[in-house]
Amino acid sequence: MSNQDYYGNQQGGGYSQPPGYDAYNNPPHQGQGQSYDQYNQGYNSQQQYNAPPPQHPQDQQYNAPPPQHPHDQQYGGYSQQQYGGPLPGDYNQGYDQNRGHSPYPPAQQSYGAPPPQGYGDQGYQQQYNQHGDHGVPGAPGGPAEGERGLGSTLVGSAGGAFLGSKLGGGTLGTVGGMVAGAIAANMLGDKKDKKKKDKKHKHSSHHSGSHHGSSYAGSAAGLGGLYAASSHGKKHKKKHRSRGIDGSTCTVVRSVQLLTSKSFMTRHVLRASPSIHSVFLSRLSATADLRCRVSIKTFWHVPRQHSEPTTKKVTFNRMGDALVRFLRHTLPEELASVLEDTLQNLENGHFLHIFQLPEVQVLLGHQENSATKNVTLDDFPVWSDFVFHRLSLLLSKRNEEQGTPIQESAAYRQHLFFIVAVAALYAFVQSTITGPPLPFNSANTIFPAALSSDSTALAKAREELINSLAADGVAAYKLTPNIELLCLAETILFSPPIQKNIPASTWTRMRVDFIHQRLLSEVAPSLQQSIEDELKSLEHQLLSSGLVDKSPDVHVHFLLERGAIYTHHGLDKKAKEDLNRATAERKFVFTLTGMMGKRTKFQQKDTSQLLVLARSADTKDTAPKENEQDNVKPQNLDLNDDTLLEKISFTEDTANPGTPQDSSLPPALASLDPKDQPLLDPLDSVILLSFASSITNTNPADGLTREETLPYATRVLEGGSSNWQVYTQALLVRSRIEGYKSRTLERGLLQLQALVDQVIADTSPATPGPTTGETATTDDADAPTATSFLPKAKEGENAPVQDRLRYVFALASPSRWELEAELAARWVSVGGLRSALEIYERLEMWAEAALCWAATEKEGKAKQIVRRQLFHATNGNDDTADLEEEKWEGSERSPPPADAPRLYCILGDIDQDMSMYEKAWEVSGNRYARAQRSLGRHYFSQRAFDQAAEAYRLSLKVNALSHPSWFALGCAYLELQEFKNAVEAFSRCVQIDDEDAEAWSNLAAALLHLRPKTKPVDEHGELIEDDKPITSHPRQDALKAFKRAANLKHDNPRIWSNVLAVAASTNPPAWQDVINAQRRLCEIRGASEGEKCIDAEILDLLVKHAVQEVQEQGGFDATRPGLPRLVNEFVEKHVKPLITASPRLWMTLGMLYMHTGRPASALEAHEKAWRAVVSQPRWEDSGEESWNAVVEMTVELVDAYESLGPRERTEGLAAGSGEVVARDWKFKARSAVRSVMGKGKEVWENSAGWERLRERLEELKGRE
Repeated sequence: MSNQDYYGNQQGGGYSQPPGYDAYNNPPHQGQGQSYDQYNQGYNSQQQYNAPPPQHPQDQQYNAPPPQHPHDQQYGGYSQQQYGGPLPGDYNQGYDQNRGHSPYPPAQQSYGAPPPQGYGDQGYQQQYNQHGDHGVPGAPGGPAEGERGLGSTLVGSAGGAFLGSKLGGGTLGTVGGMVAGAIAANMLGDKKDKKKKDKKHKHSSHHSGSHHGSSYAGSAAGLGGLYAASSHGKKHKKKHRSRGIDGSTCTVVRSVQLLTSKSFMTRHVLRASPSIHSVFLSRLSATADLRCRVSIKTFWHVPRQHSEPTTKKVTFNRMGDALVRFLRHTLPEELASVLEDTLQNLENGHFLHIFQLPEVQVLLGHQENSATKNVTLDDFPVWSDFVFHRLSLLLSKRNEEQGTPIQESAAYRQHLFFIVAVAALYAFVQSTITGPPLPFNSANTIFPAALSSDSTALAKAREELINSLAADGVAAYKLTPNIELLCLAETILFSPPIQKNIPASTWTRMRVDFIHQRLLSEVAPSLQQSIEDELKSLEHQLLSSGLVDKSPDVHVHFLLERGAIYTHHGLDKKAKEDLNRATAERKFVFTLTGMMGKRTKFQQKDTSQLLVLARSADTKDTAPKENEQDNVKPQNLDLNDDTLLEKISFTEDTANPGTPQDSSLPPALASLDPKDQPLLDPLDSVILLSFASSITNTNPADGLTREETLPYATRVLEGGSSNWQVYTQALLVRSRIEGYKSRTLERGLLQLQALVDQVIADTSPATPGPTTGETATTDDADAPTATSFLPKAKEGENAPVQDRLRYVFALASPSRWELEAELAARWVSVGGLRSALEIYERLEMWAEAALCWAATEKEGKAKQIVRRQLFHATNGNDDTADLEEEKWEGSERSPPPADAPRLYCILGDIDQDMSMYEKAWEVSGNRYARAQRSLGRHYFSQRAFDQAAEAYRLSLKVNALSHPSWFALGCAYLELQEFKNAVEAFSRCVQIDDEDAEAWSNLAAALLHLRPKTKPVDEHGELIEDDKPITSHPRQDALKAFKRAANLKHDNPRIWSNVLAVAASTNPPAWQDVINAQRRLCEIRGASEGEKCIDAEILDLLVKHAVQEVQEQGGFDATRPGLPRLVNEFVEKHVKPLITASPRLWMTLGMLYMHTGRPASALEAHEKAWRAVVSQPRWEDSGEESWNAVVEMTVELVDAYESLGPRERTEGLAAGSGEVVARDWKFKARSAVRSVMGKGKEVWENSAGWERLRERLEELKGRE
């Protein structure tokens, strides 16, 4: 067994990279991390390893190749760096690898959409800037196609009514004539318009098809190349061409369907012909754009999916948010009645009524009172400071005289302003995540009139507010709409009186901080710590308030929200713990199981299909009828695959209630019909979706795979929940999972597109203009607005705001710019780089746009985009610069943009320029941890370990919870042989993530080099007997760490080798651990390595110790518990079947058999050991050492014959019969000696070994 086995790397090094942190951010081979030398037990600092340094998930190089499976990447290997475009199917886990902007992980954490491949630095992809063409038929900019003129309708109806009246039809005839005349006039107009349209189409068909395009890359442009354009008229076929980014073209034949109201409801508008599917798959390349620019104007009249096309009355219920229930529970009785109307407005989503209260108008500066009349906005650098100062003045009066009305008390003002903060938070979430559009103008309502009326001042104020949200050098999304609402909530909640006197403020502040966290491109450590503190305080408040006993769902809401936060921060283990607790408290029963069924259209034989059986507490066995469900749901696209069924067709027998006979199913689920499961409570649906989102699959042994995750989303979609937001989230989760499979990739992409369009339609203002407050920096009337192929929902087809907000915090639904960024990442994953670029550039996500260019081997363009944000033009005049040719090498912009640190790091990644990382650290005010991580990685690769350690230390001062940074720092300390510091670093690793096997292994490696602390001595050098031992021996701690690593990576032979070696070297040896480790090594390596996987030296020590115990016990008893029995079972089952040619192992077995009363087996083992030695080729002339080994083994065999041959048999059928082991043992002994002497006579006659054999032969003759 070599030292390399213990070091866990063929080049040594003593440690491994953390999973997912090599040069290309790929997990290493799982056999890494061992650092113990069995025999020398020393750290060899001279051994080099060529693995790149550990890399943080957020710090990937832009030129990284597509991520590989963790078992496909060998540790320490280098690959040629290239900027090739992404390949279809090579997806990393999660579209947000750094979890910096979305709650759905990669790595860590969760099913995100496939990220851009071929480059790294997955920063926030969350920016949004409306853009599109006005005047598209049916779009917000122009009339829908097919609308007839008002004049022709009036004329026709009037004429018809006149004729009907004259013909004597009376009132009925008049009305009938009016209707008939209107229809006839429209038909005539339709024919005339159709002739014009056909003529125009003939003319345009001779051109390249550019007239059929749409500027909205995320919607129209992205879908134009996948689905047929539709027009009113007969079914016909058309050809359209699309030019890719490389200049290539594709010709697509489409079948255009006749869109009637009845036929269209039976098949959704996005249904594609089989030829489209084949063309779609054939275009999956790194440079080809999938968009074929065709007209999609007939899509504008598509109604949203709902079960009944007739109007449905939507009940107007209260919001039912757990936070409001907690507020009502903690609200003093004297305030409950006076604040009832305000609370009802809050629950019903009437936020404008709250903002228009007189006290709130004073707070916002629309009105003045005696306390605030001298406070003006010009006296403060940021609007939020202005509001905070006014709030402090309004809350400063706390001592009221007796008899003061309750409306004038300090408690009333504090609770009222707290409700204002909650309303502002809800309004912000409504305007950016859930919809529907706000019924009021945010800027006019929140800002003073002098500010909201000045578009320039308004844009500046919003820019200042967004810049103020930067934390730890990480910038917020620069185009966040209605940012004043979030800042108002944050400002009010920062007030000390509100924090102290209103328990519910902790919950609201936690929500505001988490929304703030999600606005940032990366996780800000300071915000993460604040959220952790607020979660601890909130849980204590909930449990001590007594509300949990009255309303258990409040605590369930808290657990789900905390689970979503943990998922966003990559703490998947904690998230699952909260989800399990929520499941238990809800008494929700579900299981992932399998039932026989068919998945494809041509499948003849039923196979086991995965599904989730779930039942909420106190529900029926069957699904509710159609009229029992809320039919208002988002658009759910059909699969429309030529092979796969829309949903699994379960076998009839297993589909009947009560048929499943699986004994492992919970009793509550045993009778469920998989085709017709009962409707779930929305909160239980949230639990299922949270489980699906929290699962990480970076390690094949960690949790469920994608195939096992899809049934969770399917269960919610097929009768899981009718809540609008829950259903939307289920569609999103399913689209993310389907993005990895070729058969479902198409539907996954289009479903994501439909969700993007839905959110755009639901969060866009009804009347765009300079005062809508929907864009953060543009207030011009001509500002572009994003178009979509889905219309805004009509009344009755949409869910009210209170239903949308009820579960949005537990779901952690993404904002509209996060969804669009995810859509762009999906386009990159399928090769639609041009579509992705258009989205990124429209959202002003310049970093992502640059990375897309870098992925297409256009580094110059990538640098140009980044440098334009950081530097002025070379000649100093930005206005006259040529955007295509300008290099932007002028002076730095002052002040730099908010995301300058990240942009400088991207430049450093492209050019490998360390000065860019240092500049990023400088402009961030020494707060951007990624800059130091990048420097540390560079120094590590250059083997400048002292500088690397310093860089990682600086990064950890900013982000002390960064597990990869602690791991890299520990690796640097190991290289520097600073083992005490390495122990501290790896200890922090396992504190953050106690399931990191590599960290545990390296911690053990560092502990082996520490000296044990001894007892103190007095001035004479004598031990002080009264003091207890300070700590256990480091070797004992190292063994515990190695055992923990082995439990986490149960199939890693190198870690088990370390456990074996350390367990045998402790004092006294841990024999139980020795047996377990050697047994596991035999199971893992035995089939491929045979007896080489057995450590003969340690096995010999183990057997000798067992023999000693046998002697102490007075004999061996196979039924007696203890070490001898364990050793005997281990040897018989695992060691003996592997031994073939190892004399030492056979001798060890012989010793065990001899002392456990099995002389026949012992003699047989000695014979096999002798044969193994003498069967070696040309041993007689291979040297004296080989000759002496044969002589020694021959003498041992003769001694065994003498000792064991005459004994009585104790094994087999002859046991107890008096038969001896070997009647002819003398003959066999003489034959063995003579054969050896005969072969060695020519070379070794008269040698010491020869004389020894001759003497032994004479002794045998004397016994005759």
